[in-house]
Amino acid sequence: MKGETGSYAEDVAEGSKVPIDTQVYTKTDITIKKIGTRPLVTNELIEDSLFDIVQLELAKAGARMENKLNRDILVELCSDQGVTETDPANSHLEVSDLATSRAAIEAYNYIPDTLILHPSAEGYLLQDSNLVYASYAGNNSTLTTGKIPKILGLTPHTMSVTTGSTSYYWDGTDSSTHWNALVMDAKATAYLAMRRDLTVEEYDDPIHDIMGIACTMRYGTEVIRNTAQNFILAK
Repeated sequence: MKGETGSYAEDVAEGSKVPIDTQVYTKTDITIKKIGTRPLVTNELIEDSLFDIVQLELAKAGARMENKLNRDILVELCSDQGVTETDPANSHLEVSDLATSRAAIEAYNYIPDTLILHPSAEGYLLQDSNLVYASYAGNNSTLTTGKIPKILGLTPHTMSVTTGSTSYYWDGTDSSTHWNALVMDAKATAYLAMRRDLTVEEYDDPIHDIMGIACTMRYGTEVIRNTAQNFILAK
């Protein structure tokens, strides 16, 4: 369910009745899907105590699940944007472009709080003297640690997953429908409905002398307010 945005209270004269004004709620359907992956471990690996290999297989299976979840969310965000994308003023992303993107969202009564970066965009910001040098930023933490701090009220996250075979691309290519940064009001933009979180089940296959592990997850994602996000073109 989602409520209204940008509503205002009314003037009330002295002694007058305060008017009743409740929100109008609308329903959003979220389609639930299941994803899964199945690593296999031979009994010989266990018998020979090659537990590092077993651990690597399990870790890779978990990474595949998380990458798929992040990809589905990213594709959903890319396919339903309601604010004209921000085109960097110069040759690539700079701090000033984040200010422009913030303003585009605030015009729709949302408060941007999150910055999602492709590694290429992260690299461009780390080259921006407004962020890196202590004389501008006020401290040298970015220069010494290589980590981007909270900037213009936005908490940064770097994500390198791809969008796969879609009409939208999350990369560093200078072209239309190619983006490498996203500014958003994370509480208002989209929902993730987790019907069943990551589940791991073991089973034996005596015919092939292996142990299988089925990793599955059921969830759905949907953009609720597409004007609460703004993509930045890759340049």
